[in-house]
Amino acid sequence: SPRSSGPRSRPMEGAWVLGLIEQTRDAGTPMFVKQMGCVYAQHHGLRDPKGGGMEEWPELLRVREFPDV
Repeated sequence: SPRSSGPRSRPMEGAWVLGLIEQTRDAGTPMFVKQMGCVYAQHHGLRDPKGGGMEEWPELLRVREFPDV
């Protein structure tokens, strides 16, 4: 089955994440972007091979929100 990181992973597009961020904000739902995946990391020359170092992402993708408890 396809995965977001590791061998046989699917690509991740920053535009897809931006669309999801917009949709969750419109719905009033918190959004947490954990990683961008290894294909994104390779294509963008990121240090973290799984694309988890958010300091290397475009600022618009650096979203880590939690639901109110």
